[in-house]
Amino acid sequence: MDNPVRLTKAFFDRPTEVVARALLGQVLVHGDKRAVIVETEAYMKRDDEASHAYMGRKLALEAFAKGPGTIYTHPMRPFKNAVGIDLVAADGSVLLRGLDLPDANGPAKLNRAMGIGKALHTLNVTDPDCPLWLEEGVANGEVVAGPRFGIKKETKATDLPLRFMLKPVV
Repeated sequence: MDNPVRLTKAFFDRPTEVVARALLGQVLVHGDKRAVIVETEAYMKRDDEASHAYMGRKLALEAFAKGPGTIYTHPMRPFKNAVGIDLVAADGSVLLRGLDLPDANGPAKLNRAMGIGKALHTLNVTDPDCPLWLEEGVANGEVVAGPRFGIKKETKATDLPLRFMLKPVV
């Protein structure tokens, strides 16, 4: 794209499920690295037992307090020194799960490929000084919804279709 357009706070100030779907096809930028988002998961702040905010985790609550577009980094177990990245929406957060890069399938691999670390926690991707941002892209493919990945505790949130993937048209 010749004149990339950065996503604004209004993009993130919408219901979490809407933001999770809308992030598919958008371009994640960090330093000289750029990649298209192809997989996300939505987590609601309230009434979602799989959400870190619902569980009262301190790092999640810090990020939520700063509003839509805020970066929430959290440890990805069992990977040593790996972080996951969520982006805060109006009523929850969206975990970035996959990019259109080789070996960037899964939150820890995605962040390793893009050089994303804990230092970005509570920065806002809509702030012009943030070293991580998103640009408008095009969702080339079909959006498919399914259950979230890796939720171990059996709850009413286990099978919710809040994982979104961009399947290329062949």
